[in-house]
Amino acid sequence: MLPGKRNHRDAKEWPNRNSRIRICALMPINSSPKTTLAGTLRALMNTMISFRRSVAAILFASTFVSAHGQITTNRFAFTGAEIFPLDSQIGILQAVDLDGDGLNDLVIANNSRSKITLLFNQTGKTNIFSKPLTKRDINDLPPDSRFRVDSIPSEKRIGGMVVTDLNSDGRPDIAYYGEPKELIVIYNQGSNIWSAPKRFAIEDGQLNPNSLTSGDINGDGRTDLVLLAENHAYLITQNADHTLAEPEKLPLSSSVRSVQVMDIDGDGRNDLLLVNFDNASPFRFRLQNSDGQLGPENYFKLPAIHSYWGDTIDSTKQTFITSVTRDTGRAQISEFTRKEAESLSPDFKQGQFQVLPLAKSDKSKRGLLWADVNGDGRADLLVAEPERGQISLYEQKADGSLASPRSFPTLSGITDIAVADWDGDGKPEIFLLSADERQVGVTRLDDKARLPFPELIQLEGKPLALAVGILSPGAKPTLAVIVLGTDDRRALVTRTADGKTRTQKLSAKFETNPSSLTFHDVNQDGLTDLVALIPGEKVKVLLQVAGKDAKDFDEQDVTPPGGVSEGFGSPWLSVADVDGDGKPELLMTQKNFLRAVVLKPEAAIANSTNKPGWVFQVKEQINGAASNSKL
Repeated sequence: MLPGKRNHRDAKEWPNRNSRIRICALMPINSSPKTTLAGTLRALMNTMISFRRSVAAILFASTFVSAHGQITTNRFAFTGAEIFPLDSQIGILQAVDLDGDGLNDLVIANNSRSKITLLFNQTGKTNIFSKPLTKRDINDLPPDSRFRVDSIPSEKRIGGMVVTDLNSDGRPDIAYYGEPKELIVIYNQGSNIWSAPKRFAIEDGQLNPNSLTSGDINGDGRTDLVLLAENHAYLITQNADHTLAEPEKLPLSSSVRSVQVMDIDGDGRNDLLLVNFDNASPFRFRLQNSDGQLGPENYFKLPAIHSYWGDTIDSTKQTFITSVTRDTGRAQISEFTRKEAESLSPDFKQGQFQVLPLAKSDKSKRGLLWADVNGDGRADLLVAEPERGQISLYEQKADGSLASPRSFPTLSGITDIAVADWDGDGKPEIFLLSADERQVGVTRLDDKARLPFPELIQLEGKPLALAVGILSPGAKPTLAVIVLGTDDRRALVTRTADGKTRTQKLSAKFETNPSSLTFHDVNQDGLTDLVALIPGEKVKVLLQVAGKDAKDFDEQDVTPPGGVSEGFGSPWLSVADVDGDGKPELLMTQKNFLRAVVLKPEAAIANSTNKPGWVFQVKEQINGAASNSKL
């Protein structure tokens, strides 16, 4: 397959018998501008290798559309075929000038013999003698004289290959990924001399021709490599000394089957196009910013595609995507454009759907929080990496975008994160709960803008959920932790920065670990309460009791709106003032809707001796876009 077409079946189309390269040179009959012809051929993807049984052939269409979308009357034809017998299982054809003579040579993965076949272009050269690499059968035709055939041992069954300059010396090098799984780079040292292989131990890369690509992905002017894995991509950047750095994992929001580096928005910086042929949103991309960092993934909903290629068609910098729809077989040319956001309300506009990929975790829960960590008034993003014992900080920039993450060592298995200026010194503290280490720690940004390893806060029992907030106006924030004591009973522990601690035993019927703990005035009486969500159970509300003598919270178990059902298996809440009265409501999701609720006393029943309880009163409901939506 020539660069110019990406197909989700390419990895499976290896021929079963001997293959040949058949060259049909393009010969114009009527003259036409080179740019129009080249752009048209790229746009229509009419340059490709087709593996059908025993023949591999380069094909060109006989009619084309001009760069401006007009059907041209210029005609052209082909010369006779030039045949170069090779082996079976050849593929991933690349055209590049290997020896610097100004002529394009060919590089082909030859998996039947575990080698890379090189075809050096000898057009116009005289007195050339080429010794055949293999003995011909009596009925085999000799190869044409245009190419001299050579080879490099690959030691692998190659799945993906690129030929590009990877050390900035002006000569194209070869990088390939194959089985046994390993990424290998061999450098072109000139005079048909190749370096010893440089090996990168990558065991989870994809074995398909679309999984390996190259380009300047960090804006430093040097060519890098990108290799797809199942749950992430590997970014191998070129260092300032022109060596290749160790692979860096680039998270993906979902599986990707093809990757391409190109300038999507025409700003002169290369971006990353990610493609999943069968997905409802086959195309998504990450734009490179001025700092050389990749932004979030932008999704675009289209029918499933069979093949595609992205490139510029004319002299402009605008990139077009040519794709073939899988079900209809129709080709279309598309472009990404910016438009003004539509207003949804006076305060909100329709934005672009974006996803910020995070490193995958096998944990059922990981700590994640938006909070102003550096005191600049903008919310930053804190994300725990539970298995790695790290926490990543994405600081928000003035334009609203997030800077590249900075990772710091911390406790392993972080499930809860809370931020508040605990001691009132103007610098926010970061509280971390580690379920794996059964510890609660606190840290803060130091003078070097780094997060030191957290200082441990000693607690009696195993911490289960954590929150920090202000219990009364004018007071400093209080740390609240639900712990499991040695007596197998759960308790609420509150602590202030000066070390004052209070412990309240909770109901013996409280037997399931909470998934979250939140400070919120749930009954809107002016006193801050605590709300604990428990999967599959009622909402546990700890009401703050008025009065100087009141010490403990009033523990109440309240049925969530809609009842306790399968939709409450993974409870979630937030807080917002939905009616503009200055009193925030509790937002709770269930199935395909979100409800804003306030805790109200239950109406007393006449002649009943039971004490009235509490119920959630729904003040607003927001439904999902469809009946099968999941919030």
